[in-house]
Amino acid sequence: MIPREIRRKRNRKRKSNRKRKNNRKRKRGFSLSFSQYSFVHYRYRKKEQVKTVNITFSKLIKLDNRQWEVNFRKLPSMPYQFHADTATLQGERIQFDIYRDGSSGWKISGRNLPVFFTEQCEKLGTAIEKGLQEYYPGYTE
Repeated sequence: MIPREIRRKRNRKRKSNRKRKNNRKRKRGFSLSFSQYSFVHYRYRKKEQVKTVNITFSKLIKLDNRQWEVNFRKLPSMPYQFHADTATLQGERIQFDIYRDGSSGWKISGRNLPVFFTEQCEKLGTAIEKGLQEYYPGYTE
């Protein structure tokens, strides 16, 4: 049988080695299983890093003799495609997508939209352009 003091020394060494290994893992920043790690490593090797920027802002727009606070959020699928939402006086949410065609201007798509929203899509488009200039001056498509 191994004496008690020698066993304690061995256990201390084992524990310190475990701590060192755990610290090495933490420095890398990965706490993934092997299959997940190999996938992440493969993506970084190929340099397929995707740069995403969340662009959100609110603008006050006068439509139909009333001020509307419209929240805009840029969608990453197309340049100049935004998701917008606002609330009526009754508290109902109105949500729609607005995007700019190359030559024909701004278009709105959504369900159950009030008529004045579809008629005033150019006004909403200019509000988007002003919001981009105001809140994100260095942003370009």
